[in-house]
Amino acid sequence: MESCQYGECQIKKKAKVKKKAKAGRTMIKSLKREIAWLS
Repeated sequence: MESCQYGECQIKKKAKVKKKAKAGRTMIKSLKREIAWLS
């Protein structure tokens, strides 16, 4: 809990969000590729 006072928690939260956003983007890319392949 103490590390939160030094902004470490927020940095970790931001890193998590970035990872999720990146994963979402790659998912969309592969979905688009599958759709293009099927059509």
